[in-house]
This record gives sequence, C-alpha cells and structure tokens, in this order.
Amino acid sequence: MIFSRVIKQAQEQNWTAVFIEIAIVVLGVFIGLQAQDWATAHAEQQRADVLLQQLRGDLADERFTVKQFLDYEQVTAAYTRIAIKGLESPGSVDPQTWVASAYQASQILTPQSNRATFDEMKSTGAIDLIRNAKLRAMLINYYGFDWSQTSNIEARAPYRELVRSVLPYGIQKAIKAACGDRNEIVGGQFVTRLPKTCHIDVPAADIERAAESLRATPGLLPAVTYQLSLTETNIETVEATQQRLADLIAAAGSPTP
Repeated sequence: MIFSRVIKQAQEQNWTAVFIEIAIVVLGVFIGLQAQDWATAHAEQQRADVLLQQLRGDLADERFTVKQFLDYEQVTAAYTRIAIKGLESPGSVDPQTWVASAYQASQILTPQSNRATFDEMKSTGAIDLIRNAKLRAMLINYYGFDWSQTSNIEARAPYRELVRSVLPYGIQKAIKAACGDRNEIVGGQFVTRLPKTCHIDVPAADIERAAESLRATPGLLPAVTYQLSLTETNIETVEATQQRLADLIAAAGSPTP
C-alpha cells in the first residue's frame, strides 16, 4: 500500500510527500532492526546469566571436591610417614599402629573435576557470551588444565600392590572394617573420608607376624618412600589448584557476566 502511494506521489511530482513516505519506510526498517538486535542481545544476556549461574554451581562443587581430595591425601601422607618411621627406626612405633599405618598408606581416592557447564559452553561456542574478558580468560585457563587428570594424580605407585600382597588378608579385612574409607552425604555431596587414626581389635601375635612379614619384604622402604613423594606432590598440586580456584570463584561472583 505504501509503495502504491509513493508511485502515485512521484507521478504527481509531489516530492515532499515522496520523501516523507520513504522516510517512514526507512524509519520502520530501522526500528525493526533495532528491535531485533535488542531481542537478540536480551536473549544472549539471559543465556549468559543462566550459564554463569550454572558455572558458579560447578565451581562450588569443584571447591568441595578439591578440599575433600586434599584432606584425604593429607591423612594418607600422615599414615605414610608413620610407616616410614617404623621401618627406619624399628620399635619407634607400636606394632599395631605401624601395621595399620603401612596399610592405610596404600589408600587412594580418585577425584573428578566438575566441568560440565564449561565443556558445554566450549563445544557450543557459548563461552563468548561471557563478555567479561578477564573472567573468560580465567575460566579458559583454569579448565584448560584438568588437575584431576595430571600424571601424578593418576599415577599408582607400586607400594599399594606390594603391601597388599604381603599383609595377611585377615589383617587387611580388620583394618578396612575399623578404619577404611567412610562414605557419606554432606550438603548433597558424596564424600569419602579416611579416618585419621586406626585401632584394630586383632590378637597381638597376629599383629607381630604381620609386622615381621612386612619388614622382611624386599624393597618395602624404597616403595613407601616413593609413595610419600607421590602423595606430597599430589598435595602440592591440589593446593595450587585451590588458590587458582579461589581466584576464579571470586571473579565469577561479580554480577557482570
């Protein structure tokens, strides 16, 4: 209809009316494009807000996972030091504590980084919706290095196989029953803890025989020493991860995505 009016006005050489009609068309197109751009920007902003909220949830879960793994490794390291002390200085640790510690030093926990939202954003290109360049760079930097899959975290020292192949099964069973991994739900999160102390109700004669078998095992001291070195490396890795994660969580807490 408007084009018919423009043609008619042009034929009548009513140029003022022609210009007005054209201006109306151009303005309408401009407003339409602006509205479309605004709608697109608004949808992207909403999507960014949702993703950022999901990221905050992942990061909170990640902090919990990192802390849980660090606590577990620190307890394991403490048992390992006792095991080494008992080997290097026979008689410095009572047999029951030493045998239990030698076993507990072989405990492992397999962690898993919480990165579902970031992986989705990366695969779909939605990472660009995070307009805060510093936060975006920190996310890419943090998740670009999966601490839970580093070579030292995934490594399994030979000590575990060595001590569990020598220690009598009855003793192992008693230790696992009294002070093995404790699984529980805390705040909706699955938690695995290792008790810091271990007392087992086993006859002293059985403990003495188990201790003698362990001490007679070739290569036990080098193996447990390497075990401690690996565990302490894990602790250093996780402590560094904790700091990077704390910085990231602080940045993600900003209201601007």
